[in-house]
Amino acid sequence: MKKQVCQAARAIAKGDFRVDLAGSHAGTLYGRGLYFAECSSKSDEYTVPNTVEIGLRSETQYAMFLCRVCLGEAYRIEDFDQSAERHVLQSDKYDSLLGDREAKRGTFREFIVYDEGQIYP
Repeated sequence: MKKQVCQAARAIAKGDFRVDLAGSHAGTLYGRGLYFAECSSKSDEYTVPNTVEIGLRSETQYAMFLCRVCLGEAYRIEDFDQSAERHVLQSDKYDSLLGDREAKRGTFREFIVYDEGQIYP
């Protein structure tokens, strides 16, 4: 029995992470980058169900990547800023962005990078 994974996860697995496709939908809190979290429960908020038929039964699957992300020097920000990537991309000082919602709201921290070379799935 061969199980299928969600289409988006399969596309990432085949073609790598692509910054040029990042933020192509509304709702990016810190600009067009590749978003990661230290808590799987935060990442789980973004998963979508994929129902597959296996023999005579159906199964709902969710896909998630476990990645090592090289952050380098991170620019820390607590408030939402859809153009926050400017702090990283227009500076030689920062390599990534830390969206620190844990400090502001007691929720989760998000780590955003703008270079696919910083990600190791």
